[in-house]
Amino acid sequence: MKTDFRCIFALVIVVVCFLSCSSARAETGWKTRSGQIVTGELVAFDFEQKIATVKSEAAGQAQVPTSDLDYAARKKILFSNVFHQSFPEKFSKEQSSMLLLCLFVPSILFLVGFWLAGLVFTKRWSPFKAILGFFGGWIVAVILIFCYFKFAAQSSGNEKALLTAGGLVSVLAVSVFVSAIYRCKILVGFYIFISHFFFAILVAVGLNYWMHKKAEPEWIDTNSEDYVFRPVGIVGEKISPPETE
Repeated sequence: MKTDFRCIFALVIVVVCFLSCSSARAETGWKTRSGQIVTGELVAFDFEQKIATVKSEAAGQAQVPTSDLDYAARKKILFSNVFHQSFPEKFSKEQSSMLLLCLFVPSILFLVGFWLAGLVFTKRWSPFKAILGFFGGWIVAVILIFCYFKFAAQSSGNEKALLTAGGLVSVLAVSVFVSAIYRCKILVGFYIFISHFFFAILVAVGLNYWMHKKAEPEWIDTNSEDYVFRPVGIVGEKISPPETE
């Protein structure tokens, strides 16, 4: 068991180093599909026209249609506060897609991470146990945290102590729940719950590596546009060519 635990922390260190190097090598420019580099910082995004406004001290201000940008540039817009603030005041289908994306993708990553953690610590590969342990554990944690937040709001002067106690009780309760699902020791249930965050990071890094090193750029561009960037409103609707008689 000690060997497994040390392996997890070793992998976490590798992940942290990888992410640090990736951040250091991040491009400062915005690359178009034709290969042109537009330098500067994203300062505005026209949600209706799908135009990104980039500004730099050297080159001034430039407006670039998102249909001309490549996958990496669109991904930077997706994680930009400028884009998030450009959504219309009335709740739109693009905001619904963004909300679903923010909920669905992390849930799948953490679920896979939970399954891997259970596999490492208990040698049980059952997806059913992982699904039950993951969603059930988080439901238990959320209910307990909500209750302790409510207690803290009604108390006077003991908020920090109550919230700290709530966090400890939640972790203990989830550990007990997970150990009951996997039929293991409570400490092993604790290891599974804590380490599933790290395994999720490993999965995300692995997928990111595969996307950039192994997958065809055309495949990435087409699928990311159809299933991510268009639904959330970064690029406009696909215009079908007129039918010829």
